[in-house]
Amino acid sequence: MYLKRVLSAYDAGILKYMPGIMLVSTLAAIDQTALSNALRDISRDFSSADATPWTVTVYLMALSIFAPILGRLGDIHGRKFVLQLAVGTFTIASLACGASGSIYELIIFRGLQGIGGAGLLSVPNAILADHVAPRERGKYQVFISIVWLLAALGGAGLGGLLIAIGGWRLIFWINLPLGLVAMTLIQFTIPRQVKQKAIELDIAGSLLLSGVIGGALYAIHELGSLPIHWEPVWLCIGVVFVCGVAFVAVEKRAKSALIPPALALNREFLMINVASLIIVTCQFGFNAYLPTFLQSRFAMSALDAGIWAGPVLVAVPMGVMFSSWMMHRTGRYRPLAIAGTAMLALSLLAFYLFGDKLAFWQLLLLGAAVSGSTGLVGVPLMIGLQSQVDRSELGVATAAVVVCRNFGSAAGTSLMGAVMFTQFSPEAMSQAFVSATVILAALAALAFFTTLKLEDKELAGNSQPAQART
Repeated sequence: MYLKRVLSAYDAGILKYMPGIMLVSTLAAIDQTALSNALRDISRDFSSADATPWTVTVYLMALSIFAPILGRLGDIHGRKFVLQLAVGTFTIASLACGASGSIYELIIFRGLQGIGGAGLLSVPNAILADHVAPRERGKYQVFISIVWLLAALGGAGLGGLLIAIGGWRLIFWINLPLGLVAMTLIQFTIPRQVKQKAIELDIAGSLLLSGVIGGALYAIHELGSLPIHWEPVWLCIGVVFVCGVAFVAVEKRAKSALIPPALALNREFLMINVASLIIVTCQFGFNAYLPTFLQSRFAMSALDAGIWAGPVLVAVPMGVMFSSWMMHRTGRYRPLAIAGTAMLALSLLAFYLFGDKLAFWQLLLLGAAVSGSTGLVGVPLMIGLQSQVDRSELGVATAAVVVCRNFGSAAGTSLMGAVMFTQFSPEAMSQAFVSATVILAALAALAFFTTLKLEDKELAGNSQPAQART
């Protein structure tokens, strides 16, 4: 009875899409959190301590490279078909990962799994944009945020349970029943989109962009490793430069560019992606090493630090809920983006100034302010970008945000890791974390000034035809 009172006919029509979208998001979220517990066991079974981190790196690289490609394919051939293809690829690759006989096989299959993961992360958001007016869209993004929160809080525990039951291979094999259920829900709940047969995928542009993304991520990976090997870093920078120049030249002449020049030069597109990259850099740089800081500062165990850092993450969906409510009420995303980035910069600055002086509960509140501000601004930026582009470019525009967020997560963890793990004593590591937050605060300030220049555009509601709706 309660749901009937609070849900309009419009909401009831949209909610039927959510079980499939949430299960797809669950597949992606659990894979990225539960696997962290398995790396030690994988390294032991294959006697490959040096190669094991590549099971994570190659997944991230494949995901980032193929997100814009699958996003563009969704624009061309319909997002339902591409999402089914992505779920099928992810599921089959998961089975292959679980059956791997060597670390090198596992790395290859993790790359294939990353290709599927690219669709799991980018396509569901574009599907929501197809069917939900921008002003209403934040309400449904909350569901996806809750999935990621639960994965962050319980993913490591679930991974440990699966390992205890059947070993690390079970973490991959559990994706088979989940993938089959997801495929069924997608088939029967999400309508098929009309194909745009006049558009072809830009193969040359896809290959060159892959070089740019792959080279940049590899360079970030090397910069986050100690000791830093500068030869591959400079080689990657050269690859990024050459592929980037060639990509721009090819896209100018392409009949159906992977990233259309008009979109690439769109002021809102550029600023929103820059702001998204910076925000996620701050978010992951801070949250990834907050438990390590708590361990060092208060002489806590790793388990206790992880448990106490968990409530800090709860602030993320709370920020999403508030921003979604405000967008629904006001129809604007720019004020939320400005407020969120300002709050992020000030919270990080306060942590730098007072992090080594505040009591435990005060630090947790300050950490929650950092996390809550990222939740406050993330969804408005995504929806703001989707409201600015034509429907024929919706998939690749959404995927661009996913790529920037992946870069941000890699950059944030590499930056903070390089700063903290040059220290060895608990006191030095604690101080290094506090000192590094001033770098994050400066980046957040840059994001704040970027959001100030965004267009103050009113979002279309469900009574208004949105540009990206079917």
